[in-house]
Amino acid sequence: KIQLLEAIAMAGGFTRLASRGSVKVKRREANGEKVYKIDAKKLAEEPDTLPFFILPGDNIEVPERVF
Repeated sequence: KIQLLEAIAMAGGFTRLASRGSVKVKRREANGEKVYKIDAKKLAEEPDTLPFFILPGDNIEVPERVF
């Protein structure tokens, strides 16, 4: 298994415009697609936060922040 932050790092990391607080992971499940909204900033900064694991076929979307 691989954690969300590890997968993002393997893909080159966050850009300077990345909205780290609103990462979406799209996952196909038996009853359709489910979208998980994850605060990656909280994952990185708060050690008590449970990790989010990526599964094969997941699609990770990191939007740009709005100024």
